[in-house]
Amino acid sequence: MATEKDKTEKIDRSLKSVTVGQAKEIIKKQMSDPEACAMPILLVAEMGVGKSEIVQQVCAEGVDPDTKKPWGYVERRCAQCDPGDFTGIPRPSKDESKTIWLAPSDWPQDKDSKGIFFLDEINRGKQSTRDAIMQIFTERKIFTHSLPKKWGIVAAINPDDGSYQVDPLDPALNNRCEVLILDVDVREWVKWAYDAGVHENVCHFISAHSELLMFKNKQVNQNVTAFPTPRSWYKVSVLEKAGVLLKDISFQQIQGLVGMEAATSYQTFNQKNYERPVMGNEILNDWAKVKDKYKAQQRHQTYATVTDLIGYVGTIKKTTDKIADNFKDFMKASDKEDQMSIIYKAQTSWVIELILSTKDIVSNLIGQKTKIEDILKDVLKANEKK
Repeated sequence: MATEKDKTEKIDRSLKSVTVGQAKEIIKKQMSDPEACAMPILLVAEMGVGKSEIVQQVCAEGVDPDTKKPWGYVERRCAQCDPGDFTGIPRPSKDESKTIWLAPSDWPQDKDSKGIFFLDEINRGKQSTRDAIMQIFTERKIFTHSLPKKWGIVAAINPDDGSYQVDPLDPALNNRCEVLILDVDVREWVKWAYDAGVHENVCHFISAHSELLMFKNKQVNQNVTAFPTPRSWYKVSVLEKAGVLLKDISFQQIQGLVGMEAATSYQTFNQKNYERPVMGNEILNDWAKVKDKYKAQQRHQTYATVTDLIGYVGTIKKTTDKIADNFKDFMKASDKEDQMSIIYKAQTSWVIELILSTKDIVSNLIGQKTKIEDILKDVLKANEKK
């Protein structure tokens, strides 16, 4: 006879993954269509990737085109919830002829509102809690209280691969969702980090040591107390910006967030006599000084340079002739692969306008000219709407 565990199944991790940025775009796009909005999305990712932040950022950036009001956001951490946190509390009707279920206090009440109902850590919740929420994934309601038609549902879990204290999900629940496997894209993260004000030491380091942004699950065991994730590197930035790293024991502080290997590499990288790759600020501020060094770099060093530049350009709020000339000279000195990476990843208005106005950069990309110009113009239009 099959046991309950036999009836569950693991998420297929061989599915093609999406980046954090792509997941945000998917959620935004599907929220724009009434039918697609009704389809629940399940985010599957390792710890520290930023699953909840994805949903929070989408809601913070969202404005309902019909009402011009910002999106709402309701979060339930299922590991902390009982069934009553979803079903509400029963009470008799005024004439005591029937039972009325009182909706939770933060349940969306405005029928014309738009937002996301976020269910976090659903595979850490009690079985009774998971049973209570099954209805919302198909009928968009629990008992007598329904979600407004413009509200979407997003859930999130850590994978059931033996690395976390989680339960396998019922295949019936998996089948009710659009499953997105999340992965971390280093260049995307560095761009986000610069935009979010992450300390430049962290941005430079991850640009040069992309392999240390995110741990590989096989590297983690019960004897490891800390390891690198996007979340833990953000915490390193907090300590750097606050100026609370103590001179003699800063290594121990950083090690406590990202582990020994990453902390050792980080402190070595930030020593004054360490030979770093050329960074984005050096290119835009003094290209003539670093041009020869850049051209002499090995491929992995050039990758770090381009990664850092992609993030750094977003911090430039007002360009000067010097910055513009340095950027154009750098682009002309770069190979096509790096030029394409900057065109596709930077997506910063002044960079796009500069590329479009520099015909020898675009025309150098044989066979791509029209496509690239169209992409860049689309990005400019999107930026104007933000």
